[in-house]
Amino acid sequence: MSKLAKICINLLLLPFNLSLVYATATMECKWHAAYFDAIFVNNYGGDNRQARFADDVAVRVNTIVRLDSILKSLRRQEKLEHFKRWLLMDDYMKNYSVDDGSFIIEGKKVYINLTDSVAINKALKKLWHIKDVVISPNKKAGMWLYSLHVGFSKTRLGARPFDHGGDFSKRPDSNLLWLTCEGGFSIAHHWFQHETDGYYHQYTGLYLTRKNVIEAQRLKLEYSNLKTTIVSHYITSAIIKKYAY
Repeated sequence: MSKLAKICINLLLLPFNLSLVYATATMECKWHAAYFDAIFVNNYGGDNRQARFADDVAVRVNTIVRLDSILKSLRRQEKLEHFKRWLLMDDYMKNYSVDDGSFIIEGKKVYINLTDSVAINKALKKLWHIKDVVISPNKKAGMWLYSLHVGFSKTRLGARPFDHGGDFSKRPDSNLLWLTCEGGFSIAHHWFQHETDGYYHQYTGLYLTRKNVIEAQRLKLEYSNLKTTIVSHYITSAIIKKYAY
């Protein structure tokens, strides 16, 4: 019996209860990594849907970062043969048709659960001919990315408001971001954190290259009249959760 058939049967067996019916929101994340692209799509309901979404994004970042790091290292060593830029699709609708520990290739698209360690490591061998490396989505990973510093506050409450073009639809730099999230609820693509000088500092955007962040800085000044400072951050799951919340 297929995974989809099992899910449908289980839903039919559930007692109907209006109190369990929630409005849901579909969210889509896109990564433009150095050596591949990735898209994550999922549907969320309930009061804590934004927090669960942020957690889901953060755990997939572990896979994105480790995979891109491996490919970058092999490319520099000229050991990445028959390279092809794949689009990894982690789509909750398509995942019903993808068996656990497997993936489906359609042209340049690869439908795969980015938290399925067995599938990911099979993909390493099939897509990039890498046989001696193992990726665990549950193992935390981080990387250096660029961002734009936009301000600071003495208090946590003062740092929370963000009136500098946080709405994705209004961002002039949207096509330059390393990670973008859109859908049923708004994601501002910024975060703040308490730092050693005692202030809460605000940052916006994540950019893979210096070229991208310089262009983003120019666009934000031109279209949003926002003066920023370019910074480099070691991005961890904690920052990703703030960025995607």
